[in-house]
Amino acid sequence: MLKNYFIVAFRNLKKHKTFSIINIFGFAFGISICMMIVLYLIKEYSFDDFNVNANRIYRLVDAEHNTSTIDYRVKKAVTDNFPQVENASIIEILPKPIETNYKNNAYYVDNLMSTDNDFFRIFTVHFIYGNPNKPFPNINSVIISEKTSHLLFGNENPMGKEISISHSVTGIIKDLSDTKNRLIVTGVIKDLPDNSSLKANIIVNAENNYFKFNFSCGNSSDVNTYRWLFNIYLLLNKNADPEQLAADINNRTQLLAPYEKKIDLLPLKDMYLYDYTTGGDALKGNPSFLNLLASIALIVLLLAIVNYVNLTVARQNKRNKETGI
Repeated sequence: MLKNYFIVAFRNLKKHKTFSIINIFGFAFGISICMMIVLYLIKEYSFDDFNVNANRIYRLVDAEHNTSTIDYRVKKAVTDNFPQVENASIIEILPKPIETNYKNNAYYVDNLMSTDNDFFRIFTVHFIYGNPNKPFPNINSVIISEKTSHLLFGNENPMGKEISISHSVTGIIKDLSDTKNRLIVTGVIKDLPDNSSLKANIIVNAENNYFKFNFSCGNSSDVNTYRWLFNIYLLLNKNADPEQLAADINNRTQLLAPYEKKIDLLPLKDMYLYDYTTGGDALKGNPSFLNLLASIALIVLLLAIVNYVNLTVARQNKRNKETGI
């Protein structure tokens, strides 16, 4: 019986070639477009989901100035005084290509991250080489991605090898001969996933002052004007309430003085699409564009269905005669 069904269907397709081509390819095209858009939307809405602690990671926000750049010393004030905070990390990223030197060869590598050891305890990072518990044994340590390792060293084991990095601050290129920019590779990590809002191909120790990129002009002896600006990420305890924590911190802002007067917390999973602040180092998506794509996918699917229904109804009289016979 099933064989007969296939025979009849094949004969029908062969007999009505034009109808079959329009119907099949029209419906297939509509479904294909929808599937591509849906796959793209799934990726966009899945940013940072790969982090094991994604639901517990928040970024500190200067609510008074609507910025995510905060003096790094706020990290210690928060972790020392608020038990809801399990850990914290300072992060700063230079997305532009940076000259990276190994022996007599120079390469340009983008996404240079300056951070601390706590970054690897908060975010999900997989090590190929190195000690995950203390990736930065000293201030001249550097962690590189697998892609960067292949670029700089080919198939060689990069551990213990020395590289140097040149970057500019306020237009001044720092001297390549400075020993502070000569770094020893102490770890290699797998490339961060495509759906990571934080990108890093070279990760350096923020305790090395050479890699504190952003600072506001001020007298270094005057704590009220001098700033070392970073993004500060908090890992909250499993039972912590982020809204209550933000309220508790704002009730004790004297602990953050003179750096902050009012703070807010931005969830990691909202950073890519719903980051309302300035100064964030994470990638930003466009939720309006995603809504537009979703609307296009729905319209294309509806048009494919309407096209199929119209063609089917148009042949209904002929089908009635065949059925009657």
